Amino acid sequence: CKSGSLPMESEFNTVIHGYALAGDTDRVEGFFEMMEDHGVIPGPLSYNSVINACAIRGDEQCMQEWLRRMARHSISPNAFTYGILCKLLARHGQVDKIEFLMQVIQELGMPLNEYHFAALITACGTLQPPDPKKAEQAFFS
Repeated sequence: CKSGSLPMESEFNTVIHGYALAGDTDRVEGFFEMMEDHGVIPGPLSYNSVINACAIRGDEQCMQEWLRRMARHSISPNAFTYGILCKLLARHGQVDKIEFLMQVIQELGMPLNEYHFAALITACGTLQPPDPKKAEQAFFS
């Protein structure tokens, strides 16, 4: 940010995203709290960035805590938030949970996107044994 001006949410989110990609959730959470300390009100993108950092690290407990924090601040999850959850579930082959989340997304009136389907296909490949037929069904959905 420019010298002497207050940082904006987008500037914090850029730094948060970089640390998320590096899997450094301590720095992610530190910058999130710094944003709040500077009077910047975090929106869905900010929360999604932190939740994504937890997912990249494979930390389901971290994700749940940030989802609760998001709810406490009356910020509703969006399709991207649910996509992040699907990504973590895919790593563990939790096809049923992903399909459930995809149903919830549609019931909430949000469109499914390629991210959700990619997570479902990935989960099918992560199953032991893998389920290529189910992955093919998801591919053509």
